[in-house]
Amino acid sequence: MRKSIKYLLLNSLLMLFLLPMMQGQPVALTQYHHVPAENRAEFIHRETTYWAEIAKAAIKEGKMTQWQLWEKVGGWNMDNSPNFFFVNSFAKVEDMNNLNEVWNPTKVFPNGRMQDMATRGLSTLKHQLVYAGNAGAGGEQVPNYIRVNYSKASDLDKYLELEETVWQPFIKGQIESGNTTQVSWLSAVKIMPFGVDFPFNAISVDGFMTMSEAIMPRTSYKVAPTFPDMTAINDVHVKQRVQLYRLVKDVH
Repeated sequence: MRKSIKYLLLNSLLMLFLLPMMQGQPVALTQYHHVPAENRAEFIHRETTYWAEIAKAAIKEGKMTQWQLWEKVGGWNMDNSPNFFFVNSFAKVEDMNNLNEVWNPTKVFPNGRMQDMATRGLSTLKHQLVYAGNAGAGGEQVPNYIRVNYSKASDLDKYLELEETVWQPFIKGQIESGNTTQVSWLSAVKIMPFGVDFPFNAISVDGFMTMSEAIMPRTSYKVAPTFPDMTAINDVHVKQRVQLYRLVKDVH
């Protein structure tokens, strides 16, 4: 019990330190949905036909920077777990203050009927999380598949520092030199909600163009590289889950 209280206190203090730093920094609002198999086609149709266009208009107006819809590939407890997730990206956290304006369909579809566009009845929102970026590499090419590593860091501050100083220079060099067909990498911290009961507090995301490379990322290297020593990173975090997703739609 003392250990849990201590852990929660440390995380609370860390968030008090991190949140002011995140003001003015890029953030992403992610929404994880479960869509029953019988609703999948209509859900994708409505999201890519209507809401992607609404997002495009918001991006053009400078209200957000990117909108993506991803579908989970494989998994367990698939009848109940989230199988789609949205990434709504903003240049700064303050841009999230006007979400109702962003998702107002009347500007783009003034004659549209909500019963034709809405996806609320086709899916169930399971999780809504806010992430703030820590470090990244590549990103000029939007990947077809991403490998998301959900991690629990015992020392989040140290873990983020090591991702930026140990892994980022390595993967950035591999991407820029053309030795890997991996097209992107980023790490991010979950800033809301947070607490001791959450199974993860940070993610890293590897982007690939093919499913096989996302499943077995070491096959993406043309020449076997010398990997950096990951001991320090592994000492302060544990990968709780690794999940594969395929891109359904990207708007930026």
